[in-house]
Amino acid sequence: MWIVAKYKSKQLNFFKDNLNKTMGEKIVFFNPKIKRQNIKFSKLKLSEKLLLDKYIICFNKNFRDSSVLKRIKNIKGLDYFLPGSQFNQKEITAFVNYCQSHQDKEGFIMQSFFNFKKITKGQFISGPFTNFVFDVIENQKNRLKILIGNAEICLKKNSEYLFQPV
Repeated sequence: MWIVAKYKSKQLNFFKDNLNKTMGEKIVFFNPKIKRQNIKFSKLKLSEKLLLDKYIICFNKNFRDSSVLKRIKNIKGLDYFLPGSQFNQKEITAFVNYCQSHQDKEGFIMQSFFNFKKITKGQFISGPFTNFVFDVIENQKNRLKILIGNAEICLKKNSEYLFQPV
């Protein structure tokens, strides 16, 4: 069964180790992330950003047992478990599968994960135009026609460059 846990700030690895020790079995952890590029002092820096912030999805067949959940609810590094995970297994499983289908070889979420049907303005978070804001001229099925300054560019929606709506 999948459960969603909120861990304490900067204690992800601590929480994972404690949960594995307490359960005595291997737990499957799922924590999707995106690769960001930032320009600082004229240098390009790569960083990771967790898609779910301080939440992580955990799987173990023994999570179905409420006594197991009571036993692990106070482990170090854990803030709390989201209530109702047992009732939302289909949605959690669908989300995990959707994320996994939009990951690259390194495990990072690709642009195809984001579905921006009504985007009018955006900002690049990776690639040569990092931090540039653009206007959408035309939103087609597989590509966007965008305007950066005076330059008109066609951008494939499944390109390697990540962007977000503004």
